[in-house]
Amino acid sequence: MKHPIFLFAFIVLLGLMGCKNSQKSGGTVSPPADGTARLSVSFFSIGSGINHESLKAFEAKILDFNKQYKVELKHDIVHWGREGETDYCFALTELKAKDADTFIAETKQLLEGKEHVRITENVACRKPRP
Repeated sequence: MKHPIFLFAFIVLLGLMGCKNSQKSGGTVSPPADGTARLSVSFFSIGSGINHESLKAFEAKILDFNKQYKVELKHDIVHWGREGETDYCFALTELKAKDADTFIAETKQLLEGKEHVRITENVACRKPRP
């Protein structure tokens, strides 16, 4: 090979052309086609009730985020158990992708290690009990 640098540059160029950013940082979050929630926070019980302190802290977090980002986070609240079990489901479509990621990260940080709290992403919301 006379010009290995050109071969290398060609391979790098092909690799760059094949890369796509899967989520635009300036756009809003697209609603999922199958009705899943971008973020679900579940307060559950194992015979002793839910973690009310964590629930209050999370509700305050929602209000603070709304105020800071001048937005109204839309969410569904589903009560599904006999001891106060509750899910908060967020599509986060009213946020830019970067802000949605921030809300999720801050929620995880706030509730990390808390008992009887489960945080999941991209899941179907629980149906309300009849």
